[in-house]
Amino acid sequence: MPGSAPLRPDRACIRCYDEMMRTTINLDEELLRTAKAIAATRRETLSKVISDLAWKGLSPEPTSFSTRSGFPLLPARPGALPVTAQHVADLLDALDQDEIA
Repeated sequence: MPGSAPLRPDRACIRCYDEMMRTTINLDEELLRTAKAIAATRRETLSKVISDLAWKGLSPEPTSFSTRSGFPLLPARPGALPVTAQHVADLLDALDQDEIA
């Protein structure tokens, strides 16, 4: 621009890294519809929603568990029955009788 200071090459290169990378990916149609709906609800761009969801998916799951008597209590699946002392005793008896290979 006339009258403005010339751009320094080092400044131009630094600015390149301030911008998000543009790329093309193929998404499942249902995934795209869902991401667009989330973006509309949150009033965010589709790019931001997909980026946020990708980061969330790439983040490691928290591994902290409650403990009882020094043993971790693992989360149960929905609808799963608890393992009782009787279940353990029955399995040990079956192992003793070689019923389980």
